[in-house]
Amino acid sequence: PGHHDQPNQPGHHGQPNQPGHHGQPTPAPAVVPAPPAPCLQADFMNIKRMVAKEDFEDDKLALAKQAIPGTNMTAMQLAEIARVFSFEDTKLEFLKFAYPFCIDQNKYYLVNDVFSFSTSKDELRKYIGQ
Repeated sequence: PGHHDQPNQPGHHGQPNQPGHHGQPTPAPAVVPAPPAPCLQADFMNIKRMVAKEDFEDDKLALAKQAIPGTNMTAMQLAEIARVFSFEDTKLEFLKFAYPFCIDQNKYYLVNDVFSFSTSKDELRKYIGQ
C-alpha cells in the first residue's frame, strides 16, 4: 500500500471526529460511574478471619458491621462472612445490613445458600425489595 493510505485517519475529510452536528457538543451521556473494584481476596480473608476469631456471636456481628462498609465486597464474599455466624438470625441481620455495601446486588440471591430456613430467605427478599 502507498503512503496515502492512512487507516488511522478519522472520516469526514480528514477532520478529527467532530462532536455532534455543526460543531455542537454532543449531549453528555448519562454518567454511569465505573463499578468499584471488588474487595481484594487478602482483605476479605483478613476480615473473615477477624470476625471468626471473636468468641461471641454479638461481637462477631459488631465487628462485621464495622468492617464491611467501604470494602466493596461481592455477594459471594458477604455470603462467606455470613457463614461464620452460628445463628440463622445473625446471618439474616448481617446480610440485611451488608446489602447496601454489596457491589453486585443483582447477584444477592447467592447469599440464600447460607440459610437453613426458607423463612429467612423470604425475609431477606422482602427486606431488599425483590
